[in-house]
Amino acid sequence: ERNSFIMNIGGERWAFSTTWFDSVASLTRAYTLFVYPQSSEIEMIDNKNNRSFLRKTKTAIPISSFFVGAEVNVLGRQLHIVDYADAYTKKTLGNAQQNCCVVLTGSCLADIGQPLDFLLSNGYQLVRCKMVSVSGKLSSTLSNCEGLENVGVGLALFVEMRGPNAFEEVNSRMTSYSPDAHSTRSSQGTSAILEAVFDDSISYSATQSDSSSLCVVLPHAVASGNLGKIIHDIQDAGLEITGMRSAVLNRACSQEFLEVYKGVLPEYHQKTAEMESGVCVALEVGGDDAHGRLRALCGPHDSELARHVRPTTLRATYGEDKVKNAVHCTDLPEDTTLELEYFFSLLP
Repeated sequence: ERNSFIMNIGGERWAFSTTWFDSVASLTRAYTLFVYPQSSEIEMIDNKNNRSFLRKTKTAIPISSFFVGAEVNVLGRQLHIVDYADAYTKKTLGNAQQNCCVVLTGSCLADIGQPLDFLLSNGYQLVRCKMVSVSGKLSSTLSNCEGLENVGVGLALFVEMRGPNAFEEVNSRMTSYSPDAHSTRSSQGTSAILEAVFDDSISYSATQSDSSSLCVVLPHAVASGNLGKIIHDIQDAGLEITGMRSAVLNRACSQEFLEVYKGVLPEYHQKTAEMESGVCVALEVGGDDAHGRLRALCGPHDSELARHVRPTTLRATYGEDKVKNAVHCTDLPEDTTLELEYFFSLLP
């Protein structure tokens, strides 16, 4: 373990143990990732060779994205933060934050955005999420977890949230919000539920129907706390959310998903960089003429233009420019099935 307290001329420094799966060599490689929160800089050490892998450099990754359990994309490598690498970071960050699992069912699924925004606007951060149909073994696991005993069979959204005193505060907030909003009350219970739900054997609820459409809330919009508001606006427009999942795309995946735009959009490379910059959330959107209505709700690709010609659209409201334009939605009806399949069947 490194020095317990690390302070230097550049300011505070956090240290994390991370892993990256090298698919070419079929090896899991270990790195120590240093984060300088005051200057928004990072550096990396290759643990095996005990040498610098990345010199101290500026990062566009939000500082709030660095925590144990998170995935961050650095130089095209999808790093999994597995632990604190020194006592100072553990003391500074570990004791102040807790991860819990929120489960939304029944009436809460008709307006997912409201309870999500209720938490996000009160300082809690979304780590990952997955909408599934609860039954069988999963239902049994839930019935034995304190706080989730009343989650029945059927459609449910599981959301891992992180924040201060999460077990007590989130449970209090969810209990007061709705009887269909539940949350775990211990780290042991949280770990058991997350392991069960995010197992690859538990399928997403998405129907992947050609009458549905895909909306992806981009990393910058998730990081800025606008996920709940965007989902609320989609459902408030009369559309349904029939599938939902979070993902952190690596470079290969972002380029593969946006390949149809290569040579078409001048901002293609910037768009792939945005897609891989952090957590994004994919939504399967249903309803009458879901494709056409969702495209209209999203508005023009350029957020600046949207604010002038379609000021009430999602991109006008939550986007910044042509690249950070809040959401991706399926452009052509014939691409719907392929895009839904990519996020809900092919993407790990």
